Amino acid sequence: MTSPDSRTSAEMLAASVARQVPDLDPVWRQAMANVPRHLFLPDRIWLDDTAVDKGSEPYTWWKAAYDDQPVTTAVDGSPGRETQGTSSASQPTVVARMLRFLDPREGGPFLEIGSGTGWNAALIAYATGAEVTTIEIDPACAESARRACATAGVKVRIITGDGSAGHKAHAPYGSVIATCAAYGVPRAWVEQVRVGGTIVLPWDSSWVGYGTAVLTKRQDGGAEGRFAAFGAFMPLRHSEGYDDALPDVDQDAEAHEATSSLPPWAVKADEPEAAFAIGARLPGYQFLSARNKDPEPGDWCCSTRVIDPTGANWADITHDQGADEGPFRVTAHGERNVWADIEAAYEWWTAESKPTPDRFGLTVEPGGTQQIWYDEPGGPSWPLPAA
Repeated sequence: MTSPDSRTSAEMLAASVARQVPDLDPVWRQAMANVPRHLFLPDRIWLDDTAVDKGSEPYTWWKAAYDDQPVTTAVDGSPGRETQGTSSASQPTVVARMLRFLDPREGGPFLEIGSGTGWNAALIAYATGAEVTTIEIDPACAESARRACATAGVKVRIITGDGSAGHKAHAPYGSVIATCAAYGVPRAWVEQVRVGGTIVLPWDSSWVGYGTAVLTKRQDGGAEGRFAAFGAFMPLRHSEGYDDALPDVDQDAEAHEATSSLPPWAVKADEPEAAFAIGARLPGYQFLSARNKDPEPGDWCCSTRVIDPTGANWADITHDQGADEGPFRVTAHGERNVWADIEAAYEWWTAESKPTPDRFGLTVEPGGTQQIWYDEPGGPSWPLPAA
């Protein structure tokens, strides 16, 4: 590909993004037009778990660079995680929706959590001219991002380390923006942003990863703000690894049979707004899904296991082939039917006219406690588990 192709492709992408995000400050559009996305992609990428090599499939690779789509740029590769993405180039429209929460003129200096490819940090640096520090836990990704920023001619400070700790050496920051999702705001981020500063954080409850929290640092040292109804990101990784382990269930817990009219798929990621509300109301609840490869009519075709935070109470909800309307078989274990808890949360959500995440907010108190609230800070609220 020649240089004019790069310029034209970047400008077309920027124009497309601006049409989809009409309230986007023009400086962010200009940054997208002038910081070529392809410079930040490795020679091998993954699209829907399929590897694409620049050398053998240059058209597909280039198209992925300038389509409005996310691109996986690194995978775990370990047993059970062979195609599990660990880093990606986020969808440009989602990047723009997040950047619009930052003040490009007075929001700096900026701290980014999760350098990834380096493109997001490069956009901030180009658009604002401010100091940008970004942290990446994966040394290989951090080094690749350094090379890409240098090639693009954009100055960014890239630190290899645990982003949950922030980067105290160059604090305070005017804004903190994460390109990975977390359940709760790490205390270091609140401490390292100045009063009146902004924290932008994709949300990842134990139930579903959806929504973006936009908080403002308060005079008392806490932070508060609302959620925006978009965003599904890879989870924040800590030095010790992933935080995705399920609690051990009590296999000896007494079992009780029941039925339910609530389809299991109505409360999962396919219905993110309902799932967000359930994740807010039932902190620590998690689920697993299983599928029967070749079910016959009447056989089970998929099953959902719901587990409470302790593992002492859990339930399996079974969907039989050809029985999409239910009833769905429930086998509850323990002292409480945890699927009934899901039903109650879903019923609350529907009774409230199916509120979207922007009806919810998040408060971080100076002492570190955090809670999600509905409509107003003084309204119904649900505390987050202690970190």
